[in-house]
Amino acid sequence: MNLPRTSAIAWLAARCANPVASGGQCSKSEQCQHGLDCYSPGVCQASAEIGGSCVNTGCVADAVCVNNQCVAQTAVGAACDANNDNCNINLGLSCDPTTLKCVQGATAAINANCTNGQTCENSGVCSSTTGVCQAAPADGASCDSSNPCRYPAQCINQVCVFPDATKCQ
Repeated sequence: MNLPRTSAIAWLAARCANPVASGGQCSKSEQCQHGLDCYSPGVCQASAEIGGSCVNTGCVADAVCVNNQCVAQTAVGAACDANNDNCNINLGLSCDPTTLKCVQGATAAINANCTNGQTCENSGVCSSTTGVCQAAPADGASCDSSNPCRYPAQCINQVCVFPDATKCQ
């Protein structure tokens, strides 16, 4: 699973030479036409809308993949699922495992204890197995849905790939 496209990647994609159309082969999202991302197995396609399947794609902005379906991220005080945090991480929200409500979470440091879904500094991820913030993988490192890449990289074929500015005009 890939993270939703970011504004930085969309900006680069809009400025790259000979962008690849939907359904075309790619190895990086910045090769695709504006509004498309490169998803496994290396095909340019749009991110899934809310309600759509996110098995082979990421979700649009302000949505998160829960049980292979894109759902809207929720606001402060909204009900949430602690196992599949659907709170709006762009606003620094996380799911309180006790109240099952979205709360403004304090950012946890790398290697510090955290709750599932809590925001970790420097694009880190709270491990659901250890309860500790882990650093996000760097460019070229292995990744998957439980170990996403550092912004603005995307996980393509289980490898973190950063946008290549040299391919753009």
